[in-house]
Amino acid sequence: MDGELTTKVLEIDAKINKRTGRFAIIEQLRADGIDHMFGNPGTVEQGFLDALSDYPDFKYIFALWQLEVIMVSGYLLSNPDG
Repeated sequence: MDGELTTKVLEIDAKINKRTGRFAIIEQLRADGIDHMFGNPGTVEQGFLDALSDYPDFKYIFALWQLEVIMVSGYLLSNPDG
């Protein structure tokens, strides 16, 4: 590799490695075509929920665990493509 290309690769690598797991999870879900998530978060998920503000097209729907199954079922029935 020439010097300029090496520098660009290192810059890209530095940007990628600055991303934490909470961003990686959301980016992987989006890459898999998932744009909705249903959940009943606790304090452990706070970092993940904070990261969602960077992804306005990704929807997190808060629900009590008993309602999650009903909400997911309804969502899938109204959106058969997922």
